Amino acid sequence: MKSIPNFKDYKITKNGNIFGISGQQLTPRLHSAGYLTVNLRRKYKYIHRLVLETFKGPCPKGMECNHKDGNKQNNKLSNLEWITRKENIKHARKLGLFPLKHKSCNKGQNNGMAKLKNNEVWLIKRLLKAKIKQKFIGKMFNIAQPTVSAIKSRNRWK
Repeated sequence: MKSIPNFKDYKITKNGNIFGISGQQLTPRLHSAGYLTVNLRRKYKYIHRLVLETFKGPCPKGMECNHKDGNKQNNKLSNLEWITRKENIKHARKLGLFPLKHKSCNKGQNNGMAKLKNNEVWLIKRLLKAKIKQKFIGKMFNIAQPTVSAIKSRNRWK
């Protein structure tokens, strides 16, 4: 167990368990992107980055964290490494996490970050044509109003 850089009152293990001043283990929270986070001094931090920064040092310029097994919730030091963005994408494709056989593979609902399905976007476009307010549409689909606006202007979901 080691003190976390820039958060000396917190300690972290090589397995990604984090403990506060009183020695109580902090409960991780699942981020929308699938990564585990923890609240340190009112700031949510990715646990995988905290593990690497604590035991391997600061993130080198141009590098990012990679989960070797592809499991975003496996924050053991032995499963983490600093690699370039290009290497990380190549690794994700190799594991089948980021398939890209041709340019359109990761568009629309096939994009791993997509919150909407193709039929929902079709419905949003119909609602926009019917002059339904963007804010209301956003609430219906649990998305932000700017996302609705981007769909309307064809900046998203062309």
